[in-house]
Amino acid sequence: MYKLNCCVAVAGASVPQILAGAASGEVLGLKAVKKFVDPADIAADTNIPGITSLLVVNVYATFTPGDAAANVIAAGGSVALGILLEVNVVDGTFFQHPFGNAAHLSPSAALASVPGFNALKYDSFVTIGRKLDNDPVFGPDLTQVQSLDTWTDTQFTGSVEGFWFVAGFPPQGAPGQGPDNPPNQVLIGQYTVANPGPNGGVFGSMFVAGQHTNALGVLDDFVITGTFDNQIPAPGTLALLGVAGLMGSRRRRRR
Repeated sequence: MYKLNCCVAVAGASVPQILAGAASGEVLGLKAVKKFVDPADIAADTNIPGITSLLVVNVYATFTPGDAAANVIAAGGSVALGILLEVNVVDGTFFQHPFGNAAHLSPSAALASVPGFNALKYDSFVTIGRKLDNDPVFGPDLTQVQSLDTWTDTQFTGSVEGFWFVAGFPPQGAPGQGPDNPPNQVLIGQYTVANPGPNGGVFGSMFVAGQHTNALGVLDDFVITGTFDNQIPAPGTLALLGVAGLMGSRRRRRR
């Protein structure tokens, strides 16, 4: 089980317009939620010797209520947008479970349910809206990765255009949909610190991209960029990214 420790809400009071015109459901930015893992889950996992404590940091894209058409389709880094992907550990190291996904995607739900693999669900990974892959109820995690280069003990980075995405607009990219997206939020990454010290945690920077409905009821693209701890979203353009084509079919269907 999780034990809630603290929440760090970013993208505070003064949020600039992401799209032209007033949006009916604004894209606020990112929120990082820190949770300590129950020590019993760690002790019961026979595959992680030397790990005595885990601090899980879930990062979410956040929206104001009322944007029923909002969907996140990509997150990461982009030279074109002027922001490189970077996630750093403070006072600890990244937890990478030895049986986690080699591509740093969500771990297997089937394996996480096997005795002795209790802590697999706390692995560090990237995602759009899912914590476990091949869940018997919610099916496979449809997240894919593009050029995610380096994940060391203390830093996760991507060069040039390093991001992760979902093709089309599956429910896992919608705020509040499925078991892992709270209301008005979409999970975009889980970063876990092994044996954290008193100041243990993570910080970093990335973009998040997708679509939502503007004040005229028309689907518009959005891109927000910033850092976890003092986020102020900045305008961007999906035309500069290799993910723009993923949105076209949905816009045509809704016109």
